[in-house]
Amino acid sequence: MALNNHPLIDVPVLVADEQMEEWIKRTDDTSLVFQTEPIGQPNHAEITLVPFYELHHQRYSIYWYLMNEEEYLYFKDEEKEKQEKLRRITVDEVQPNEQQPRSSII
Repeated sequence: MALNNHPLIDVPVLVADEQMEEWIKRTDDTSLVFQTEPIGQPNHAEITLVPFYELHHQRYSIYWYLMNEEEYLYFKDEEKEKQEKLRRITVDEVQPNEQQPRSSII
């Protein structure tokens, strides 16, 4: 099974004016899982942070944009805009060295 078949995720931008200790809390004393306040933009998402070693067979983000409200107003994710434009104009795509696309033709 190829690991690149998992759907892409939209990584939220963390928007907060306070220090990190104010908007991120450990969920319990027995694990290294943390939960943010609803600071993920867009849509005021709460983000669950888990240790990297617990992630497998799923998309994840290690690096995040962190900005205050004013910076977020002027933020433009150029890479995301390029990917969306590419998706709109793409008719088909082929992943080299994968059998699945070829086997569906036979």
